[in-house]
Amino acid sequence: TRGGRRVHVNPAQVNLVQVSHSEEREELCEGLSTALVGTVAMDMYTSDTPYSWMSVFIGEGRSFVPTKYTLRHGFGTPDMMLRRFEFQGSINGVDWECLHVHDGGGCMAYSQDGLRQSVTFSVPRTTGVYSHFRVIQF
Repeated sequence: TRGGRRVHVNPAQVNLVQVSHSEEREELCEGLSTALVGTVAMDMYTSDTPYSWMSVFIGEGRSFVPTKYTLRHGFGTPDMMLRRFEFQGSINGVDWECLHVHDGGGCMAYSQDGLRQSVTFSVPRTTGVYSHFRVIQF
């Protein structure tokens, strides 16, 4: 929003950030991968295979020290919930550092009515600044 001086737009749709994922197709279920950083909730997921991932690059010359991150879930079945994953950071998009590990269920709430749920995690292992971030399942 440039300090509240502009109307919010999805930063991936105006090339301020880049979204990537491990899938061969651009679409992730309901919509384009750029929705990953948008404000409109959409059903998106990768294949249910080890080391599938989604990532965000915040742009050249930009970096920060993450202290928290939020994941959103909204499927009406518990089979589709992310359970085992790492939140990773990188300065170059090649060499990744594990910032947080979640190894088991219970983090995402199952909602029988299909409403989207979100959960925020603290990042206990922050040792530097990063410009690339990804969630990778294992």
